[in-house]
Amino acid sequence: MTHARVTAICQSFSGAEVSGTWGGGHDAWKGGGKMFACIGAVTPGVPVKTDRVASPAGAV
Repeated sequence: MTHARVTAICQSFSGAEVSGTWGGGHDAWKGGGKMFACIGAVTPGVPVKTDRVASPAGAV
């Protein structure tokens, strides 16, 4: 998943904000002050926070 695609998905959530918590092109997406997704500058992939293990399958 590209950085642009992750940005587009995360921006679509109401109240979502991006911050450069770690710098160097790493974006941390937050809602209500809590991080729900992040993307790094080098390795493709997006860790996401969910409410249960079964949730990630339908996340994107």
